[in-house]
Amino acid sequence: MQELDIDKLLIIPTYLNPFKHEVFADASQRFIWMQTIASQYDKVEVLDIESSQNRSQPTYETLTELKLRYNFTQKPYLIIGADNLKDLHRWHKYDLLKEEVTFVVASRKNFKQEHTFLHLDVHCDISSTSLRHKLKQEDLPDLLANEIMSFYKENNE
Repeated sequence: MQELDIDKLLIIPTYLNPFKHEVFADASQRFIWMQTIASQYDKVEVLDIESSQNRSQPTYETLTELKLRYNFTQKPYLIIGADNLKDLHRWHKYDLLKEEVTFVVASRKNFKQEHTFLHLDVHCDISSTSLRHKLKQEDLPDLLANEIMSFYKENNE
């Protein structure tokens, strides 16, 4: 199995997935949560490149901004969930994107894994929809478990 060489992991919460019409928790809230979680790790940085735009931003546009900020010495890895594979060919400038990144597909329960990309085996159901429906405090990061549980209880009724 190939080992990934990662200098830094950039997490970029989206404002709105271009294939969706709404979000449950708004972009600024998700950005704050991710910053809190990532603050525990030296090689993780959370960026608001997309979440601060107040619009859906294509991944290729984000990549263009990242290339201006960072001196990539190799193709960056782009981790996507297996549930995104069915629409990947529809992504904005997909042909250019696939030339400039190395896709890594995170396994998702109940989604076929037929692809030629690198594979990230995830041993839990990480679907946000599934998490909202079966939310358990013990499945959440300790730092934010109470806050996230309260948020979803208040907003899920």
